[in-house]
Amino acid sequence: MNCISCKNHVTIEVIKDRDFRVLDMIPLRLYLKNFLSYGSPGQTINLAPYHLICLSGRNGHGKSAFLDALTWSLWGQARKTAHSGKSDENLLKLGQTEMIVMLDFMCNNVVYRVRREFNRERAKVMSQLDFGIVDVSGEKFVTLTGKTMRDTQELINRTIGLDGDAFQCTAFLRQGHSDEFSRKPPKDRKDVLAKLLGLDVIEQLRKKITEKLRDMMLSKQHKERLCEHLTGEVQHHIQMREELTQAALRLSELTLVETEKMRHFKELGVEHTKLQAILTMRRDKEVRIQRLEDMMLAQRNLLVPTFQKWRAVNRLRRLYQHQVLADEHRKSLVAARTGAQQAREQELMLRDEMQILIVTRRERMAMIHQSFVAEKITQQQNVDILQKKLQEKCDERDGLKRCCDKLIEEQRLCGALLEAALKKRDMLQYTVPRAPVLNKERIVERSARFRSHREYIARERVSLHEQLVALQNTKEAVCTWCLRIVTVDDAAAIVRQISRRLDRLVRHNDKVERCLVHLDTNLALCREYEKKMEIYQGDLEMVFVTIRDFERRHEKITQDLHFKEETMQKVQQEGEELRTHVQQIAERIQELNKREDAALHDSTLVQLHEQIVRYEQKIGLLGQPLETLVQIQAALDKISQDELQAAQARTDIALQSERVQQVHTLCGTLRQLRDQRQELLEELKEYGVIDIRCGEVGAEQRVVQEVITVMRQEREELIRRKGSLEQSCRHLEAQQMQLAQEREMLRTLHQEIEDDQLLIQAFSKDGIQGMIIEQVLPDIEQEANYLLAKLTDNQTQLRFESVRELKNGALKETLDIQISDAHGIRPYELFSGGEAFRIDFALRLAISKFLAKRSGASVQTLIIDEGFGSQDEEGLNRIMEALYAIQNDFAKIIIVSHLSSMKDQFPTHFHIQKGPRGSFVQVVQQG
Repeated sequence: MNCISCKNHVTIEVIKDRDFRVLDMIPLRLYLKNFLSYGSPGQTINLAPYHLICLSGRNGHGKSAFLDALTWSLWGQARKTAHSGKSDENLLKLGQTEMIVMLDFMCNNVVYRVRREFNRERAKVMSQLDFGIVDVSGEKFVTLTGKTMRDTQELINRTIGLDGDAFQCTAFLRQGHSDEFSRKPPKDRKDVLAKLLGLDVIEQLRKKITEKLRDMMLSKQHKERLCEHLTGEVQHHIQMREELTQAALRLSELTLVETEKMRHFKELGVEHTKLQAILTMRRDKEVRIQRLEDMMLAQRNLLVPTFQKWRAVNRLRRLYQHQVLADEHRKSLVAARTGAQQAREQELMLRDEMQILIVTRRERMAMIHQSFVAEKITQQQNVDILQKKLQEKCDERDGLKRCCDKLIEEQRLCGALLEAALKKRDMLQYTVPRAPVLNKERIVERSARFRSHREYIARERVSLHEQLVALQNTKEAVCTWCLRIVTVDDAAAIVRQISRRLDRLVRHNDKVERCLVHLDTNLALCREYEKKMEIYQGDLEMVFVTIRDFERRHEKITQDLHFKEETMQKVQQEGEELRTHVQQIAERIQELNKREDAALHDSTLVQLHEQIVRYEQKIGLLGQPLETLVQIQAALDKISQDELQAAQARTDIALQSERVQQVHTLCGTLRQLRDQRQELLEELKEYGVIDIRCGEVGAEQRVVQEVITVMRQEREELIRRKGSLEQSCRHLEAQQMQLAQEREMLRTLHQEIEDDQLLIQAFSKDGIQGMIIEQVLPDIEQEANYLLAKLTDNQTQLRFESVRELKNGALKETLDIQISDAHGIRPYELFSGGEAFRIDFALRLAISKFLAKRSGASVQTLIIDEGFGSQDEEGLNRIMEALYAIQNDFAKIIIVSHLSSMKDQFPTHFHIQKGPRGSFVQVVQQG
């Protein structure tokens, strides 16, 4: 809405008092040597006497290097080399090996000195950082340097209260980086404010509590597992008690049963002893029966041979009667043996003569065969080699033929597939999706513009409702631009303006919604067409790739087939040549065989063969004299054996009467022994029942013994089990006490974990840190608007939004900057360079002044490096007015500028010139 008096677009709020105090860090002296454009010997610049300083000089003479020396000495950061791998080496003046920057500054009324050095000698690089306290004269130095450069840097950061990034986002408006804070993402803006407000201590505390919570959670998991284990063990306590009682009862029962079984075992032992005595008498009778049986066996062994001898002698008596006829047969056999021996001698003589003829004929045939065999073997070896080569060529030809057939089939299949792919390509080229007459980029651009406009309308409506509520609930309101109190009539007029604007915004919002619906529909059509085109292009590209693959494959198959056919023709020609050669060698072998057969049929070999045949005929006429001799000798041996048996028979025939008497005596003794044995067997039948009873008693005794052994083993096992159960019960009682203690510790640990979780949630960025930032944002916003009012003649105002509503209705922590001017609320990016610089300048100064007010940081210097070139004459005057207005809030303000209208308004100039040895600073004071 517009103010009634100043006609500016404003919001209504209550103006707060402004009360600022200065910060605590003041740079006093700066020493430079071989830093960027500054050479050697070094130069010391005294900053202590001056309050408002303007750095001037030509481009490249060292103005920005002067400011880089301040930040590099304190934080080791300068320009774009802060995170470079060779940042310090890039700052060293060309041709030099040593670089030194030393800064004296005052903080909390104490003068500190920081000295940073960099040396590069050959391939060795060395950096050094010293920090300490000096007296006012600068002569006495008390070192505070840590063990490492990291420790020393952390001490400097704690002393000043800011790191390099936070300093550049607040008090240092670097050339080209005036929007360092504005351009950062909302989340990073909150991090910068947290560092400036000293909330990193809370973050460190949260991290420590998180680490402690992690350890406590691990301990809790361990104790929960231990409690689960102990609970499971304790639950078996009652069951073990019952098992112990049952084991004691069973042990008593086993003791009684074992006593009864032992008594029964002793009774069985007595009965078994009596039965054993009776069985001893039985064994004596069995021994006597065994002796009688042995005697009967001995008599029978004497009787059988005697009877068999008597029978054999009776058979020899008949053989003796035929002995006279055997003598005449022997005489005829002797005469036949003499004739057979003569025929055998004549056969052996003929065979020796025939063998001589056979050996002679065989040697002559071998000699003839040997004359042809060498050449036949050579020719046969050649045939084998050629046959093997011929087979290899046939195999190679068959393999090539199969390859050709396979290639022909592949060629046919590839041609069919290529023809199908070409048909598919032709079909796809006639089915191109029809493109809608729409421009997607233009639709997206218009949709984004309408959505931004819709958000602007929503914010404007909320802002107007808030202003309407503020006017209705506040008795005395003031305009934020002209600071005039709004009267009742003015308030009524403003309410009417707000109502009319709200109506216009509602109508405009409806139009925007209808346009968005239409644009979303068109955008959906465009996306659908893009998807169809992607699918079509993918299919078409795939078809083209397939066609190229099939064409290359068809060409390769054709080349391979041509090569295989040529190779097969060569192999076939070589095979024909090999067959011809083999045929020639076979004919040569046949000729050798014919010559050998002719040589084997000469007259000498024929005569030898005829003589051998005549000798075989003579041997055949003699018959088989050897076999006749063998038969005659066998007959003579049989006659000699019969004569020997007849001589023995005459002696045995004389003893036949004695053998008859001996047989009768042995038969009588054998009958007596059989009768005595039968009597003893009748007596043994009475002992049969006793033997059965003895076996039953022994078996029962063994069963009782086994039962007693089992019962003793069970009793011993029960005793061991009882002892184990008693020990387990005592252990479980101890575990039950431990379980109670662990549960109590777990309850305490659970309570501590809940407390730490609450602390972590409270110390998080959405907790206490967010609350503190929420409290300081109105002060920074108020101070920035106060400065913007001076810089823009009450035309621009900014507002922080720390919470953003997401699409799903949830809230997200953020730090957005909303800027409004006479044209309404616009994004930061839509403002011109001069307007953006004034916004950044006011925002950075507001943050710095707020820090000065809180005295929570250690920087007292405001540095502005260029940036004024985007301002017109009126803008420059307003900036100077703002600088003069805030000069009492800073101990030292350093400005870098080339503009004469700016430089002439500063009382002190640090004019920087560049000479042969490097840049140097000359102090020039104006009236």
